[in-house]
Amino acid sequence: PRLIDAPGLDADATTVATYVAETWGNTGPGVAPWHETADDYLTASFSGYFARRDLAVDDLPASATAVRATSRPTPTGERVTVTLEQIHASALIPWRLVTVEMLVVDVDGRALVASFEVLA
Repeated sequence: PRLIDAPGLDADATTVATYVAETWGNTGPGVAPWHETADDYLTASFSGYFARRDLAVDDLPASATAVRATSRPTPTGERVTVTLEQIHASALIPWRLVTVEMLVVDVDGRALVASFEVLA
């Protein structure tokens, strides 16, 4: 797995979403679940959602990098779409490219991810 550099606290919506997407796309032995690693960039309610679920860390390493990120404004925040490409795969992880979409909202002047959906 890759170590992803966290953005600054003043990062824009696209930067924050890209960081969260890349963190989600990197798993492996000894790596905390992505939502724990990215907790500072998730809204409290979104983070709380994961706290109520049992999400085991995959024992097989995978590594991904963002190859494209686009955003568009919505009434509640920015909708950011990030395309990830696997750069290190395992036989049990079935994707090479995957697109994820996140809603990034402003909370006290910070961009935080409020939802996350895998599109393809």
